[in-house]
Amino acid sequence: MSGRRGPLFNPHASFHLRAGGEDRAWAATARDWQKWRPDWPTSPHWYTPDTFRALIAAYLAEERRGGHARTVRELVAEFDGLTGSIKQKRVLAKAGLSGARLSRLCDDDEIDEAACSTDFTPSRIAIQEATEQS
Repeated sequence: MSGRRGPLFNPHASFHLRAGGEDRAWAATARDWQKWRPDWPTSPHWYTPDTFRALIAAYLAEERRGGHARTVRELVAEFDGLTGSIKQKRVLAKAGLSGARLSRLCDDDEIDEAACSTDFTPSRIAIQEATEQS
């Protein structure tokens, strides 16, 4: 990693480089910045149609093994910025999935590709909602 790129991708860290008889230092630019943790909600921006479809498939596989049968609302609630019920209702209404079980997005053991790739999927609408609220 170049000495110039380290601070760019680590705004919370300070760096000191000693090389070739020279000393360089980069102070942290955002000391209060926190790295994402696995117990925090994920961002809807992180999902492509393929990874969103894989997420749905994983939940449906869990359900078929006797696990919890999720609703689309429960899935939407996992996204950062969409934990509030008002936002969840708006996302589901726009997607036409109010009250729907996640299994509704599956047809003949296949995740509906159209449901994961249009502008009206919960993940895409969630992105719109999160962006509009910023």
